[in-house]
Amino acid sequence: MTRRAASGRVNDDGAWGATQAPSVEQIESACQQIGSSMTTVPTGGHRAQPQTGHTAAAPFGARVAADILAQMPHLAERVTTDTLAAICTRAALQTGILTARCTMHDWCTETGEHRDHYSTYVEAPTPDGLGDPVLMAAIMSSDDKPPTIGFLDDNFTPDQTRERIAELRAHLDQVEALADQLAGVAPPEPAAETYSVHARGARGALANAEIFTSDARPLPWVAVWGEPMAEADLDVAGTDELIRDLEQFVTRLRALRNYIAAAEANR
Repeated sequence: MTRRAASGRVNDDGAWGATQAPSVEQIESACQQIGSSMTTVPTGGHRAQPQTGHTAAAPFGARVAADILAQMPHLAERVTTDTLAAICTRAALQTGILTARCTMHDWCTETGEHRDHYSTYVEAPTPDGLGDPVLMAAIMSSDDKPPTIGFLDDNFTPDQTRERIAELRAHLDQVEALADQLAGVAPPEPAAETYSVHARGARGALANAEIFTSDARPLPWVAVWGEPMAEADLDVAGTDELIRDLEQFVTRLRALRNYIAAAEANR
């Protein structure tokens, strides 16, 4: 097939002429042609989506730019590979070959062409004394690595993240105990107290917990039970109140747990 070498346009078989460099508009047109043929799959009449296998191997724009430079190597004298890749990516986004939203992870907030993926960052509502956020966390990954939770200057699996959270909850109980100590609040006495939690308007407790001992058993244990008539219908304020009470109940329940753990350790 005849090649129009002086025009700088893509020939019918996809090759570039070698004498005259194309304009940006011509490059964008070629990106659309090459990109559409190499990265999209049929979608039953819906907008085509990029094949994730291709985008994982290399960024879309870089792959298309490499194809163009392979067909017209002298173009490298006018434009860098990164610039050409950016032009190709922009053309693909404008025509719908690539979608602006990440097609690899639903949680990713990055748009356009990218290899690194990040979710929305979360942080503690109260900053430190310098005004900096604390306990920041996010899901993150690269195309060649599985997602993890970025937290506490490390990367964790879901189970490892939950372990760190459990440790932090126990730590916050200790911080709250310091506040109680400074305020003159007596510390819990697990062996002598029963802890309960009620929903607003309920006649019975949702849960009770206390240390139980018996001559038939060598070690104490935590007895937990509910009561009849514990149901309730709560509005927002009532639900917030129950959440606060449950959080306090969990703190007291942990004190009971620590009491029987100490008894087992000293056995």
